[in-house]
Amino acid sequence: MPQWIEREADYSPFKTVSSQVFLALSAIGFLCIVCIMVLLFVWSDMPQVKSASLVFLQIILVGFLFGFTSTALWTDTVTTVSCNVQIWLLVLGYDLFIASILAKNYRVYLLFKDTSSLAQMNIPNWQLLLTVGVSMLPDLIVCAIWSGGFTPTALKILPDEYRLIESYYYCTSAPIGTYAAEPYVSTADYAFVGFLGAYKGLQTLVAVVLAFLLRKVWVSPSIPRPYLHLALPFPHHSLLGSH
Repeated sequence: MPQWIEREADYSPFKTVSSQVFLALSAIGFLCIVCIMVLLFVWSDMPQVKSASLVFLQIILVGFLFGFTSTALWTDTVTTVSCNVQIWLLVLGYDLFIASILAKNYRVYLLFKDTSSLAQMNIPNWQLLLTVGVSMLPDLIVCAIWSGGFTPTALKILPDEYRLIESYYYCTSAPIGTYAAEPYVSTADYAFVGFLGAYKGLQTLVAVVLAFLLRKVWVSPSIPRPYLHLALPFPHHSLLGSH
């Protein structure tokens, strides 16, 4: 016979230690990123910041903000809205991060692969922003199809109908019914997560390959001295966007 306290459901979003830790870490990370964005804005006239493509650094930091916000939504109780927002924030956050790094590094690669024409070459930011948008397009389409056609929904999991304290909500696509005895993952979830994961892996692989190409450029003795400060960070920070 269940006790009286077990018959009352508790859907508090941060009732467990793990969710509280996620929230605290997300808040700390969020505040740190905001501070970095403010510092970059204050130091925007410094040569080092200008040469680091400030616009793309800020976009990368916005991607981190999206990621931390998505992590903060990993609560003990979810809603249909939070299920969908988590996906969009996490996917777009990684896209903004990795696509901006790829765009920045690709511009530097084009600049330094032929040092004889370095002074005359000009690759404007709008072209690279267009590249970032194109890189994000597959994810935008897939997330739109996922949210629109196979909407992730908060499904009530009720292991014991007499012990409501054990019930909780779980995100799943196109659930059958309003509650279930145990969580399950639909075929649509596997398909969409598989595609997004594969695409993220491809983006990361391209970034790694480009980092090695930039390392070869960096070791070239033909880089003119006025541009050397751009090339020096390549081996250690080409994936961190610090040039």
